[in-house]
Amino acid sequence: MFERSSLTTSAVVLAFAVSGTAAATPIAAEPLAGTVVFLDPGHQGSSAGENLSRQVDDGRGGTKDCQTTGMTALGGTPEHTIVWNVTQLVKSSLESLGATVVLSRPDDDGWGGCITDRAAAASASGAAVAVSIHADSTSTAGTPDSADHGFHIIVPTLPVPSSEVNSVQSGAGRVASTAMRDSYLREGFTPSNYAGVDGIQERSDIAAPALTTVPVVFVEMGNGSDPGDAAILESADGQLSHAIAIGAGIIDFVLHDE
Repeated sequence: MFERSSLTTSAVVLAFAVSGTAAATPIAAEPLAGTVVFLDPGHQGSSAGENLSRQVDDGRGGTKDCQTTGMTALGGTPEHTIVWNVTQLVKSSLESLGATVVLSRPDDDGWGGCITDRAAAASASGAAVAVSIHADSTSTAGTPDSADHGFHIIVPTLPVPSSEVNSVQSGAGRVASTAMRDSYLREGFTPSNYAGVDGIQERSDIAAPALTTVPVVFVEMGNGSDPGDAAILESADGQLSHAIAIGAGIIDFVLHDE
């Protein structure tokens, strides 16, 4: 059983990694040694020379755009940079615990590949879990209490046409997604008030979970058009909070799944 004390330890390790200070007491036996985790920081720094609207396989017998530009939060920070920063923190934390981390894109400057490229890379990695990290945005206005806000985890509508993918995403994929939702709740984040129920949203138009043969978690960390969410998404402390929730969710799933 994965204990709350272990989650706290993972958060401490992440904090040490961010500060650049080595932990005084090493984590015994690197509990994630031998574990591969695939992290996909959504979107990309540049799409120069690329056709974002080029149609690619959606995993359900249709097609959709190769990629999108992503949102820009209220303070002007683009989604691709927010998620890149969070991904780097998660990566440091997991590696400090012995995991091998594979990224979908190498930096936050250039092109990151179509959704199909990232799904193929995740599948090829053989990862225990793949996590696609995003932040949402809507145009819905309202008072601070009624505006669209909160995190949600997107899961694929089942069944997925591929029997192999369906088996993985209906089983371990759902377990991993639920573990991530629970981690976000433990860390004090509020579930979305506009997408899904209790932090989980089922969708058939997200290609990655319908194309990937390893368990997928698709995280929408918050809504960049909401002042409260945007302030967290764009600040260093807020990004660390998201990274702790994501890192703990991954660890929770991996150690439970052993």
